[in-house]
Amino acid sequence: MAILTASYFLNFVITSIGLTRQISDAVLGLQLSPLMTLMLVIVFYLILGCFMETLSMMVATVRSSRRSSSRSATTRSGSGSW
Repeated sequence: MAILTASYFLNFVITSIGLTRQISDAVLGLQLSPLMTLMLVIVFYLILGCFMETLSMMVATVRSSRRSSSRSATTRSGSGSW
């Protein structure tokens, strides 16, 4: 339970300081194809999985990943779909 509480707190802090927007802008700046963006996310989760428990990792990062991928898709196609 302490791990989940800490991951919720980490998610709150990351969102509060604007790190999600910075990461999203950095990913968009790379101008990657949708497949390469997916590969980047997979590598990120593989590396993060070496250090964090699965549920905590998902709680701490899904909100950020979803925001980045939806902004990326919207920017590429203009309609929000890949």
